[in-house]
Amino acid sequence: MIFIFIIIDKYNIYIYMLVKLNNFKRDNHTDRHGWKIDFKIDHPLKKMVIYQNVHVEITSIMGNINTIYNQKYEFTEAWIYKDKKKITDSFLIPIDWRRDQVGTIKIKTEIWCEEGNINCSLKKGTNNEYWGNLHGSFTLLKCNPNIHKITERYFEVNWNNFGKKKLSNFTRGKDLNLIKNKIDNNN
Repeated sequence: MIFIFIIIDKYNIYIYMLVKLNNFKRDNHTDRHGWKIDFKIDHPLKKMVIYQNVHVEITSIMGNINTIYNQKYEFTEAWIYKDKKKITDSFLIPIDWRRDQVGTIKIKTEIWCEEGNINCSLKKGTNNEYWGNLHGSFTLLKCNPNIHKITERYFEVNWNNFGKKKLSNFTRGKDLNLIKNKIDNNN
């Protein structure tokens, strides 16, 4: 099935393409764990960029001081898409965020693609930013749903680690409970 639509208005022609998400699986690193998913565009044009607006909410309770921690942040990240190259996105939760804590992370994303180069307002990361070594910004890009097909993703994970401090409690993210991974292409 191909999701390519052409929209013509008075001054422009738009190619209306869908970013598909597939191959959802665990992603484990030494100090953080989570899940990853691949992005794919069927029959992409020569120069394509995948954009993702990411909205994050983290809530946790630290065991020893019984303090509730709540943080919200959002950012845009972008990948240059080439037909033969696999694009993989990961949501990873560091062990330090989970040690001796009960918590939840909720993430909502809007994903779309555009022909051309990466928006110049996005800056290349150095791996220390939330978008890693991709191009990104804490100022969200606006996506026009009249000319871009938006894929939304809803992701939620929780953990219950009161009193758990040894690294062996977190091996391969065994403390993480996947609550939701919903993908919606019907916008």
